[in-house]
Amino acid sequence: MTVPAYTRECLTLCWLMCVQDPPVEIDSDDTTGQRFNAAKYKAYTRTGLTVEYTVWPALYLHKDGALLCKGVAQGNGRQ
Repeated sequence: MTVPAYTRECLTLCWLMCVQDPPVEIDSDDTTGQRFNAAKYKAYTRTGLTVEYTVWPALYLHKDGALLCKGVAQGNGRQ
């Protein structure tokens, strides 16, 4: 897949998420330094007590709705 085709597919997916009624919600909370929430995030390459950075945000069916897809976060590696 070429970069323009990949970009077009990404834009199509984002558009479809926005035009839903109600729209799909992308978690915009900054979780850096917060306690790692395994119910909301999968570990990237390391787990730990706190989040080092977010790789991909969690997706919700709608604002304040059910979790549609877990996000991915890097743990700090310390237990």
